[in-house]
Amino acid sequence: MFLTILNYNRGYRVMLSQLKSKNTCWQELVEIYTGMKRFGPPPVASTFNTLLNGMLLLGDLKHAIFIVEEMYRNHFVPSFTSLSKTLKMAVKVGNLLDGLLVFKLMLRLYARPVEVILLCNCFI
Repeated sequence: MFLTILNYNRGYRVMLSQLKSKNTCWQELVEIYTGMKRFGPPPVASTFNTLLNGMLLLGDLKHAIFIVEEMYRNHFVPSFTSLSKTLKMAVKVGNLLDGLLVFKLMLRLYARPVEVILLCNCFI
């Protein structure tokens, strides 16, 4: 168990340092994630949040959506703020299908549709 915790901490630290560097590449982040998923320890909420924030920081909508879906499949709930940023990015680049996917997920996860509706009003 101690070795597992060390391996997780090492992978997580590598992700954080990759995001802090100016030469961050989404492929490297995805490789770290798939390595953690394949060989253990399994990713936790902070792993997904770090990856999602990194993809949003890089402006990589495709992989941000992938991380949101992976997070949901692994029974973690993305924050409203993260989903809001992802939705805004999708609408900004004109990717309405991904925007609709994120919007539906927001409605499914959050029983406060007023916040979601108010968020959508700022796009109109």
